[in-house]
Order: sequence, then structure tokens, then C-alpha cells
Amino acid sequence: MRIGIITLIICLFSQVTFAQDFFEGQIDYKNTFISLHDNIDTAMLAKELGDSCTAYVKPDKYALIYNAKGSSGWMKVIVNLNEGFSYTEYQNNDTITKEDISVVKEKLLIFERDLEPKKDILGEECSSITMSYEPLNSEEFYTSITGTYHYNPKYSLDTELYKINKSGFWNLYVNEAKAISLRNEIEFSPYFKSIQEAVSIVQQPIDESHFIVNTDKTITLKE
Repeated sequence: MRIGIITLIICLFSQVTFAQDFFEGQIDYKNTFISLHDNIDTAMLAKELGDSCTAYVKPDKYALIYNAKGSSGWMKVIVNLNEGFSYTEYQNNDTITKEDISVVKEKLLIFERDLEPKKDILGEECSSITMSYEPLNSEEFYTSITGTYHYNPKYSLDTELYKINKSGFWNLYVNEAKAISLRNEIEFSPYFKSIQEAVSIVQQPIDESHFIVNTDKTITLKE
């Protein structure tokens, strides 16, 4: 399940630039989970996937650090849009997974802008987009993913840079919303639902050190 959720984590975020046309900064999220399966405990999900996440965002890249406390420890995902790859690292794993984000690995079922209701997040009125898709690879742990992503145009993204990010059809989301998602409601059918909502947004320059891949570990390319 942990490897299968990488696509979601990459899909859960967009990016931004400071004192320019796009947002650059740090966003802290709170994560909650709802079990849809008798054998899956919400406390286990929070422990293994993290009850919080910090996103460091720049125009051409972003990094997500999940505060997981399970056997694998924290998880860090770096997405480099100019390079076209993501890198997923677990604290207690000696390998890093590199993945091509320009490859479509799902079949799109639904893509629609939600007209109502809008949701208030940190005092900002947010519209939303709903997407649903199923994996082309039958070995994925889920049968389908349905996500609703809430955004405000104040936290804008560069649609040109995101054209390459086809993982989970995030390029379609950014082309339509043109903004980072502040609340993600995502159902991994038939197992669980995750809700990730911003609790703090700080617009500031982000140091490049957050996006350095740990070369002390072995990097393996995911097929």
C-alpha cells in the first residue's frame, strides 16, 4: 500500500514563486483519515502515512515531507518539473524511488469543476475540482481514486511548467484551477479516504536545500 500511494502524494500538490506572478512559500497541512474497510484502522493510517505534512514550493519544483511515524519513518517527495521526475524517500529505507511524471498511468473517468458549495479555508473562499481515475496497472492496491481539490487563485501556479506532470492527471487540474490545492479529499476505493487541509500558509523565499536528493542512498527508477 505504501508504494501504491506515491502517485497520490505526488498528485496531492501544486507549486508557486515569491514576488513574481506565482506563489513561493511553505504550506503546513493537517491530515485526517476515514477507513472504508473493516481491516484498516484510522490510527494505523495516521501513523504510517502521517497526520501532518509540510510543503516547500517554488515555481519549478516542490518538496513534501510527511510526518509519518511507522516502521518506514517520515516520507519525503521531491518533484522537479523541469527535469520531469519525482523522488520518493523513506527515512528508514536505503533506496529512493525515481519516477517519470510525464507518463500517464491511469484512465481518467471524471473531470469536472464543482460549482457549489465553496469551502472556506484559512479565511479564503475556495472553489473545487473533482477528478476520478483508475490505474492501468492491475497490481495497484486501489481500484479507483476520486479526489476533490479546493483552491483559491491567490496561490497561483505556472500552467506551462505543470504540463509535464501527468501523474494522476495533475496537469489537467493545474490547467483548470491555475492554483495550488489547499484541501484534498481523496478516496482510495475500496480502502480509505484521506483529507488534507492547509492550516498555515507563509509566502517566503524557499531555500534550494529542500530539493536536494539524498545521494547517499541508492536511486532506483520505477518502471
